[in-house]
Amino acid sequence: MNYICRYADDFVCAFQFKQDAVQFYQVVGERLKEFRLELALEKTNIISFSRFRKEENTKFEFLGFEFRWGVSLKGKDIIKRRTAPGKLRKSLAAFTEWCREMRNKRLRRLFPKLIAKLRGITITMD
Repeated sequence: MNYICRYADDFVCAFQFKQDAVQFYQVVGERLKEFRLELALEKTNIISFSRFRKEENTKFEFLGFEFRWGVSLKGKDIIKRRTAPGKLRKSLAAFTEWCREMRNKRLRRLFPKLIAKLRGITITMD
């Protein structure tokens, strides 16, 4: 394995060769069963993600972010990251609904909570 990124129960593994990825995929499921765990098949797949194959336009989502290949301002290949579009739409819809529910509250009570929400801090409204 060339690289692994793990966060809690999610992980991404990167391999240089496809046969290594296929072999790992076959073994990891059996290994997890020993600990009474299993892979989420809807979130598990093998993709080609190489800077030499950018024309395939592959991308993947991990922890609410979308990763894809791009070109920097200096013309170098880089991995670009942005909020996953589905997660962003859902978050904006929830924020819009919260604004509708709270629009009749006093501004001096509303603004601190609004600022906290925009910074990403969860606060319940009294």
